[in-house]
Amino acid sequence: MTFSHAKAMGGSGAPPATPEAIETGPPDSGNPWRDAALMLGGRARRHFKAVVAAGLICGALAGMARLILPANYKASTQILVDPQDFRSFEAGGAPETLDSNAAVNYVESQMGVIGSERVLLRVIRQLGLAGAPSAQPDTEAPNESPEARRARELAENRALIVLQKEIAITRAERSFVVNVTAMGKSPEQASELANAVVKAYGEVNGIDRRASARRLAGDIETQLGALRRQLADTESKLLNFRTANDLVGVNDKAILERRIAETTDVLSAAENREAQSRGRLKELEAAPKDVGAVASFGPDPESRQLQLLIESRASARNELEQLRATLGDLHPAVVAAKTRLSEFDRRIAQSLAGLRRSTRAQTAEAQNQIAALSKQLADLSAQTTRAREFEPRIQEMTADIDAKRKSVATLQSRLREAEDLSQRETPNFRVVSPARAPNAKNRLVSATLWTVAGGLVGAALAFGALALAAIFEAPRLDPTGNDENSGKTRGPAPRPIRPAKPVECLGDLPDIAPAAGARADAAAFLREARTRPGSPFSEMAHAVYRRLRETRDASDERPLAALVASTAPGAGASTLAANLARVAAADGARVLLIDAHPARPAQDRVLKAETPKTLIRLAGRIRPLVRLTPFSQSLSLIPAWTDEERICAEIARESFYNPVAGVNGHFDFVVFDGPDAGDADSLRALAAAADCVLLVVPRDAADASRLLAQIGAPAKAYAGYVRAAPATLQKRSQAA
Repeated sequence: MTFSHAKAMGGSGAPPATPEAIETGPPDSGNPWRDAALMLGGRARRHFKAVVAAGLICGALAGMARLILPANYKASTQILVDPQDFRSFEAGGAPETLDSNAAVNYVESQMGVIGSERVLLRVIRQLGLAGAPSAQPDTEAPNESPEARRARELAENRALIVLQKEIAITRAERSFVVNVTAMGKSPEQASELANAVVKAYGEVNGIDRRASARRLAGDIETQLGALRRQLADTESKLLNFRTANDLVGVNDKAILERRIAETTDVLSAAENREAQSRGRLKELEAAPKDVGAVASFGPDPESRQLQLLIESRASARNELEQLRATLGDLHPAVVAAKTRLSEFDRRIAQSLAGLRRSTRAQTAEAQNQIAALSKQLADLSAQTTRAREFEPRIQEMTADIDAKRKSVATLQSRLREAEDLSQRETPNFRVVSPARAPNAKNRLVSATLWTVAGGLVGAALAFGALALAAIFEAPRLDPTGNDENSGKTRGPAPRPIRPAKPVECLGDLPDIAPAAGARADAAAFLREARTRPGSPFSEMAHAVYRRLRETRDASDERPLAALVASTAPGAGASTLAANLARVAAADGARVLLIDAHPARPAQDRVLKAETPKTLIRLAGRIRPLVRLTPFSQSLSLIPAWTDEERICAEIARESFYNPVAGVNGHFDFVVFDGPDAGDADSLRALAAAADCVLLVVPRDAADASRLLAQIGAPAKAYAGYVRAAPATLQKRSQAA
């Protein structure tokens, strides 16, 4: 039950509440939902005109807004991104195959590229959204001054922020089709913008692909040159190694092997000749009188000469036989024929003897040649055995050379592909359907629909406001205990119960007497702890600060947040909050004082024109932050200014700054100068963020208990109260 409900019951004859007790609402009936529906129905009937008026006003405002606000048109273009077009190469030169997840990730990355600042800035410069269109969107004017460049960048940044809101990039699940949707003030502008984004993306993509291909070609060419040098060095080392170890060859065959083969062939021929000569000699010596067998030995000159002599002797013998038959043995012609035959026999014998000697000489020569060739072949075999020891090293160097040659061939192939890729103009996507201008909207029909929707929303808001008011409004009870709002009997008056949260009394606030010669104004009271640290009020502030620090766990590193409020206006809560903050700052803590009393702000009265100011990010928005002297490094104030946005803009224009990023990590003690009990909603929001709730009570502790129950302080929050100073302080503060 609310505090107003308790007051109503207290004035209707209910027993008086003790300082530690507050009243609760009447017990629920058997069907609370029916009671709530009846109550809301009665309220709706009583305020029917207000609900209808709210619906009509909201509907009229919505229709007028739809007519006044310009219409927005959307146009979409679809592109198909191919993740396999821009290939990457492995060491072997084969294109790398992408799996499905990698392909989808690639397409999503390209979606980010489409919406990147580089692409959108190119669209802005091509369409002239920030000024005149640029002939070269990627280059800056060579003679552009710094001021002109800064102005151009600011205009482009503003246009970029607007364009980012007007562009939407989506993709169907497990699909490579990307939708680029643009919003414009007219159908033609929307379609032109969507097509311009796709065009700019294609140009940027082409530039990046060609640049990547050129870089790839350069890298491959560098690697190819280094590999060629390594190949030449390895081949030179192999040649030097072969030369040093007499392993040089011709036509990929070692000279030593060729010499062995040649020596083997010569030795075989010599052995054949020796065998033939030995056989011939054996026949000549075995049958010396068998001259006819000599003619079959071969076409050598001696054999031919012997054959001619044998043929001549045969002719001479035939002639002798004929002469004997006709002339007789004593005839001179027969004697001359016998002499010629004897001469032929003598010459045949001499030729046969010479043939034997020649055959013996040839046999001896062949045997000597065989011995020399055998020795030479043995030497070459020994050299071959020694050369085989170098074969592993030669094979290793040869394998290294082959591998390097293969790598050179692979890099040459990759270089040709990279150069071909750098010259290609086709992008790695294609436009499935370009954007078309949508149909113009009927503004009258749209305004009518907005009017109807606005009326329904207005009526719903009005009904919700009635329900909210019914929730927080106390029922009016007559002396018999009946609810005047619903006309139902609610039973006897509730009995008081003890509050769930105990409230500690921290003492009485002493009066503040103005210092000698000082003006008796509110600013002097706010600076009491600094100007007179030994005064009773300052000592009381020190005691309160120490008590608040004792309630905090030492292991908790978060800043301690304290809410200072009062149960009645002008009780001195702002004075206590300001002096409590100065006491904490003097104690070495980093203190933040937040003026949360927009109805009657008081903390900004101590500020001067030269007070340093900066900005702080608090509750999702930027607010001004003032450094209070002489604690400029430890005491800060967030005042309750109505024109905070203008002041923040002025602070931002004065100098470059880094806003304070929140409260955590920058402050140790936070003091909320909260409003009084009249603004329970604000107190309820502040109490949810406070670790300590400190109330200033002008009369008694019951006011503190009621206010704590009304604002719903957290269960773990510490609650305490102090009694306000005498009425003289209140009058002085109000007068100031």
